[in-house]
Amino acid sequence: MSNEKKTIKKEAVIIAAILLLSLFLRFYPAVTNEFPKGSDSYFHIRVAEEIEKNGSLFINDPLTGTVNNYPPLFHVMLSVLFRLSDPFTVARFIGPVLGFISMVVLFFFVSSMFGRRAAIGSTFVYGIAVEIINKAVFTIPEGIGFLLIFLTLYEFNKYLKGKKKVHSYIAVVTATLTALTHPLSFIMLVVFLFAFFTDLKKIIFVLIIPALASVVWILYTNSLGAMTSIIPTSISLNYVFFGFSPVFFALGLGCMDTIDSRKKYNTGSFPGIG
Repeated sequence: MSNEKKTIKKEAVIIAAILLLSLFLRFYPAVTNEFPKGSDSYFHIRVAEEIEKNGSLFINDPLTGTVNNYPPLFHVMLSVLFRLSDPFTVARFIGPVLGFISMVVLFFFVSSMFGRRAAIGSTFVYGIAVEIINKAVFTIPEGIGFLLIFLTLYEFNKYLKGKKKVHSYIAVVTATLTALTHPLSFIMLVVFLFAFFTDLKKIIFVLIIPALASVVWILYTNSLGAMTSIIPTSISLNYVFFGFSPVFFALGLGCMDTIDSRKKYNTGSFPGIG
């Protein structure tokens, strides 16, 4: 067996071990707890139940009594799943499932952009990060927000690498879904796009439709009597830095690994950035 094949086999074993460990860490709380944790979970469950019951996105906020203008797609997804199974069962397991899938997509994105070694390190950091694991205990949109962020970055990177233009359209779709799922995730997506890529025209192409979709949602729900904008004013720097810090660190680790390799082997520019 050649050294390259041995390396690939070793990396495959490490990746499988990381994924299995992360799978256990995410599903253990869901299996051992009868109900989802946190008041946020019950808010999102309640909104989804109202959508299922009324058949409309424009419902009264269960807490304020005014029109709810939280981005609708997470609640729509929950309301559909509630028709298929017990709401509390769905609420317990949706976080771990989305969290695990997002980790797999993260691996493919970092691997396509920085290489397998960087992807292993980034996936491990993301997989064991306490803040990220904690989010899997709650029924909150961050899980699908992370998944859509990584999927958009992956598709955008494939587009820049000269793949079919369909990847740019997929990136537009996933970016729009991000904007209509979780506002802060969309803001972080914008940050990551400008941090990792330099083609301003193509970045704007990907972001213009989701930005317009956000504005339309804000204006229309406000016209129906919603009290707040799509981006909650209560978002604090503490939440931004600590809630998303494992993602920053995981992606930064991949970038640093590439910088180290480029210095060591005196190679050219970063793969995937352009």
